[in-house]
Amino acid sequence: MSPAKLVGGLRGQIVDRLRGEILSGRFDVGEPICQQDLVDRFRVSRTPIREAIIQLTYEGVLVAGPYGGVTVANHAHDSIRDSLVQLRRTIEVCALRLGFDHFDDSDFTAWDDIVRKMGKMPVRGETMPRWRSKILRFIGRSGHAIVLSIWSIIVTQVRVHFREAHLAYDDLLDVYREHAVIVDMFRARDNRAAVDLLNIA
Repeated sequence: MSPAKLVGGLRGQIVDRLRGEILSGRFDVGEPICQQDLVDRFRVSRTPIREAIIQLTYEGVLVAGPYGGVTVANHAHDSIRDSLVQLRRTIEVCALRLGFDHFDDSDFTAWDDIVRKMGKMPVRGETMPRWRSKILRFIGRSGHAIVLSIWSIIVTQVRVHFREAHLAYDDLLDVYREHAVIVDMFRARDNRAAVDLLNIA
């Protein structure tokens, strides 16, 4: 891959790029991540690279070694994943209840566009988890600092869960159908039905 020219928000862009590559399987579990390789690739100083690595270690995508290096983290154990799913549902429901009345036309326009794309291009890999994460941006509409803080800690692991779950679908159009129903419930202001659906999703 040719070096990427990044302008503005370097750390955030590097975090997004590197996170996506790790979650899509470009790097193997346990593979070391070399800061200098990233410096050369992104044509930036060590500072944004170091900050990005710290962020991804905080998210659990990378794991720090005993001598200062970092490697790609193992996938969560099944028991941890089950707990993560429960926590994700709790946060989603809480955020939905807090933010439901604040949804506006711009939210529905964005969600409709995402769902339409999901229906046209149901492919495996990182695409579906990325779109689902966009659907879940309603969490940001809760406006509650504690909810957003907890979500920021687990969101990357949630994306890992989505990716693995979507690989098990025989028909990825089912993912599209599920999210079309969720958005319709939001639009109908059917708070109770939306909460019930999120509790089993």
